[in-house]
Amino acid sequence: MSIAGRLLTAEEFLPEVLSFGHSAFRAEKQLVYLEDEGVEHYLRWQADDVQPPTTVPELAVWFDAVRAHTNDGQRIGRLRIHTDPPTTYQRYLQWMSPWNTAAGEHVYYLNRAAAERVGLLDDPTTDWWLLDAGTDNARLIVTTFDDDGRRIRDELVTDPMAIRRAEAWRERAIIYGVLDHRGVVT
Repeated sequence: MSIAGRLLTAEEFLPEVLSFGHSAFRAEKQLVYLEDEGVEHYLRWQADDVQPPTTVPELAVWFDAVRAHTNDGQRIGRLRIHTDPPTTYQRYLQWMSPWNTAAGEHVYYLNRAAAERVGLLDDPTTDWWLLDAGTDNARLIVTTFDDDGRRIRDELVTDPMAIRRAEAWRERAIIYGVLDHRGVVT
């Protein structure tokens, strides 16, 4: 998805994602995410020093925010597109999924080949959040990554055509994705 929007700073990103009033849906297409706040936790997990993701302050804030939104009746979902077999990082995301679902997220999975067949891998260098779909406040946050999984930029997009494409993408994701029903293991 390559629609120009207003660039967001790192400080604006999370508050903008969490500013939704109705619904939020994320398209996750990267093979790995090298975000500063989660790298150490991932490396510890990879070395079998497993700690709940709630020990990472930024992730704990996320789970608490999701819980607050979903307790207020708002919907949050995401589709994770994985390789077959999944990369080590994708296995890490699968391991973390019970905490996402326990907080109230609907997490869907689909392998890359199937995603390509049904038109869900349009631009593999970008992920996005679709916020408040179907409302007058609908918008996208499109995140572009480099080949190593590092965030390059976040853009706030309000173009109605881009939003309609993302809404159609989300509907296909829900139809073809497999919903994760696992609960948290404490």
